[in-house]
Amino acid sequence: MLFRSQTGGKISITRPWFGNWKQKFGLRLEKVSLTDIDSAFESNLSRDEGERHALLFDVIRDTRNNARYPTKGSRIQLGTEVMSEVWGSYSDIYKVQAEVTKYFPVLDDASIKLSGKTSVVDNVSGPEVAIFDRYFAGGAYSIRGFERREVGPVDANNEPVGGKARFEGTMAFLYPFTNSIRGILFCDGGNVWREFSDVDPVELNVSVGVGMKFDLPIGPLRFDYGIPVRTEQDHLEDESGRLHFNLGYMF
Repeated sequence: MLFRSQTGGKISITRPWFGNWKQKFGLRLEKVSLTDIDSAFESNLSRDEGERHALLFDVIRDTRNNARYPTKGSRIQLGTEVMSEVWGSYSDIYKVQAEVTKYFPVLDDASIKLSGKTSVVDNVSGPEVAIFDRYFAGGAYSIRGFERREVGPVDANNEPVGGKARFEGTMAFLYPFTNSIRGILFCDGGNVWREFSDVDPVELNVSVGVGMKFDLPIGPLRFDYGIPVRTEQDHLEDESGRLHFNLGYMF
């Protein structure tokens, strides 16, 4: 069993750029600690602790007609994150992420959502990328139908170790039964690769499923059930489906 604790915070400033574009500048200061490490992995993971100080920069274009329940428009976000030993981080690391989401109105108030996100992390110098800065996939806000963080590289004991490159994509049909009840049919796909050189765009884990979202006074309640229909890693072969439950907003 492995537990991670983080102390610190992030501050950012957003300003309009031109048209529907805006820029975001930020600073993150954190200290990461790992506890309850299995003795078999302690020598490998004990180094994956330390200071995580990063400069953040994002460019965002948002033309959606509604931020919470869009039916048309798009959102594009390009982001970078730079950590350096110069300002106290444990290593010299960069992250790059691009995310695109597009909504198409169909029928009456229904819509089709297409989205894709790709992320890359690597070190320029200093210690290797620690496990808390690697990418994982699977779970309610990732590739549904798989357990949280289980998609991607694993060690000899089938424990997730994360990777330096990730892709996630979704195609979904969204239908409002009422103003407070929405249904969804979805197909999720993606993978995590240990190194960027390992990336193969045809090596994707894929799931299909259905979901319901209820708008409650205490926040949105969401149920999703996904079934894996294609797996690329041996440890995922026995996956048969998973129910995801969420209450509240994700920021």
